[in-house]
Amino acid sequence: MSKLIVIRRSEYLNRSRNIRLYLDDQPIGSVANGKSFELDLKPGNYSLNAKIDWCRSQKYAFSISEGELKKMKLTGFSKNKWIVPILAMIQLLLIVLTFYVGLNSIFLTLYSISLLLVIFYPISVGRNKYLRLIEDYS
Repeated sequence: MSKLIVIRRSEYLNRSRNIRLYLDDQPIGSVANGKSFELDLKPGNYSLNAKIDWCRSQKYAFSISEGELKKMKLTGFSKNKWIVPILAMIQLLLIVLTFYVGLNSIFLTLYSISLLLVIFYPISVGRNKYLRLIEDYS
């Protein structure tokens, strides 16, 4: 019997929610933050994807042969770990500069709009690429 293992990375943003897994569009279970999910499979061709709320991964098509072990890494939108705190600090700096130094408020307005776009892109337009499934060759 072949085996599929999905290893979910521990992440701050999605830590309290399980990610649901689908094999050939059929639910097969869920995986918690920092945990793994194992499934015995018959040899063949499959497609795997993951969903959390309305966000998901792209479908990952793979084939598995008799006795093969297929490992997949599952991650969320990892850039939020660094981008959001850095952008928030820049936002605070612009607020301070606007009110105490007299920086033109158009900079603050334009930056605030772009900050909102960066934050909301992954959960709106980019929702079908919010999660990533990557084959682990180790």
